[in-house]
Amino acid sequence: MNERLASCLKKGTEAWARKDFQEALRMAREAYAIRKQEPAVWQLLFRACLGLQRFFEAGFWEGLYCHRTGHAYYVPDTPEEKTAILQGIGFGTSEPMFAPYHLGMLFSERKTINSVDDIVLGDCLPDEADGTPGYFVGVFNPQNKREVRGMVADLFRSQHMKSVYYGDMVFDLMRASCVQDVSLQPDEGETYIQPVAAADAFQHVHAVLPEGLSGDIRLSKYETTFLRVDKPVRLSSEAPFWLGKPILMQHDDHRRKVVLNILLDGLSWGAMKRHDFEDIPNIMAFFSKGLIFDQVYAGSEYTYPSLATIETGMMPTRSQIFSSQEMARLEPERKTLSEQMRELGYYTVCVQGSAEGIFNGVSRGFDRMILNHSNLPSGVGVERAIEQLEAFGETDQFLFLWTTDSHPFNNDMSCAENVQTQLPLEEQFDMEQATSVHLRSSQKNQLLNRQNIRDMDRQLGLLFRYLTEHYADDEYLVCLYSDHGCSVYSEHPWLLSQMHTNSALMLRGKGVPKGVRTDELVSTADIYAILGHYAGFSADAAHLDSNLPEVCGGKRRERVLSHSIFPEQTRKICLRTQKYVCRFETEHFTEIDGSVWMEPFSLHVWPRENEAREDMTDMTEVRNERVRKAFRKYFQRHADEFMLKMKE
Repeated sequence: MNERLASCLKKGTEAWARKDFQEALRMAREAYAIRKQEPAVWQLLFRACLGLQRFFEAGFWEGLYCHRTGHAYYVPDTPEEKTAILQGIGFGTSEPMFAPYHLGMLFSERKTINSVDDIVLGDCLPDEADGTPGYFVGVFNPQNKREVRGMVADLFRSQHMKSVYYGDMVFDLMRASCVQDVSLQPDEGETYIQPVAAADAFQHVHAVLPEGLSGDIRLSKYETTFLRVDKPVRLSSEAPFWLGKPILMQHDDHRRKVVLNILLDGLSWGAMKRHDFEDIPNIMAFFSKGLIFDQVYAGSEYTYPSLATIETGMMPTRSQIFSSQEMARLEPERKTLSEQMRELGYYTVCVQGSAEGIFNGVSRGFDRMILNHSNLPSGVGVERAIEQLEAFGETDQFLFLWTTDSHPFNNDMSCAENVQTQLPLEEQFDMEQATSVHLRSSQKNQLLNRQNIRDMDRQLGLLFRYLTEHYADDEYLVCLYSDHGCSVYSEHPWLLSQMHTNSALMLRGKGVPKGVRTDELVSTADIYAILGHYAGFSADAAHLDSNLPEVCGGKRRERVLSHSIFPEQTRKICLRTQKYVCRFETEHFTEIDGSVWMEPFSLHVWPRENEAREDMTDMTEVRNERVRKAFRKYFQRHADEFMLKMKE
């Protein structure tokens, strides 16, 4: 066991034994930052939280511990405590990627716990560790028949349906508190937008204005309604309703009117370069007046850990958020990108996204999130972004738009008609069910991916045109990036090869160099520092792996790393320098906590100049023993940091 981890556990256990539960919790949290998937850490967290009577948290850690180890669950007899513990267990044992879905825990008379598929709906997800109110979970229903979406969601919930069956259900999450009677008092000359939401169908909120005017405002079940408040008003209802964070309608010269982050999920920059960017003409035209990075490499090969790297500025080995199968939480003191933007005064909104950053905390800085788990089309996202810009144009906004059009999928997703009509009949025989990172190179996969990218580019062109027509260049900052690449362009795929990890990164707006394209080595972890530099927040905390590139006023990286950390698979690391690419892979499989025995391992080194060929197996490796020894020493020196275990 890691020495620092063992020391924290020892001190925490001693504190717990003397009933100093606060100190036990402090040491447990220090241990958790070192190894988030260590059962002994969960056990100490459970005991400390139970001693402090923080029953939901205690249940959360108990759920992780007992689920992994097979130990019996402790459930108190007091009804209120029992309910909180069972809720915590349900959240701790849920799938990390699929908020607001979780497991509902039922405690039988025979002292056994059974689970059912459940969802938070018309209520709040648990509060954040720092006390920030949880997200109210509603449904997104723009300009459609009222109440229907909420009724459909209720129907699905009553049948305990799994998340996959909710299909195109779009959820609307916002930070909110439950109220029944509230007075809103804007300052003189101040205007803000007040979000409200109903937990019941056909609910009315009664509004009373100072002039004696009054009336009812109709709300719809689980749907958000926005009220413009420029004078004192009292809101009340016969039943509780939800009050979101007020949005002040005011610009600040220290901010941009719009900061827009666009995530193109799975876009392989290596493939775009191979095809001379012919599939993304609108993207290239817009960012040719800004800054384009050519040598950006993802921290991981798939979205769940890669998104965490982008949003936290930490590699998966440091954040410990690496497995979509195991629940992990980001420490409250480690600020996410969206938290930094919110603290600068921006109204932070994810106009289209998935929920992969909810349970782990990496998306916790958003005031509002509009989410779907299976379908994030660029056309819908672009329209939402424009509507958001127009609806809240009086304030400064940080928007996040996530599209999966550029992401390859297996046969679980339908194939576009304009691809079906081009395919030879034999390509339709393919019933490939591999996971996305292992999809093979085929005519169908490549045609479909390229067509989807062209469609996406056309939609994004509309958004870029809107921005340039409605904002001056110094009023916005746009950052477009991908979280990883894909395998469908590789004849001989390796999970961290160029096609898998060479990612897009482009910026345009106030302060960004104009008309610059650079081959400087950059990591997706650096997006955090880059946005900090241009938006104005600090990105120099000791825990960060983020570096400000030289072209932005920082310094060049000597190397960039990509990690594949997946339980029950070999551990893979790709290290790139300007001159070499080194592939490291263990023979042992990665354990559930992310650690793996380092030896024996394979190590291959090739010249970087040949990496674009992708299949390097038929090329002569670098045989210079001095170079190979330097790479071996680097991995040995950083073994503990990379969660590689070495025999003494």
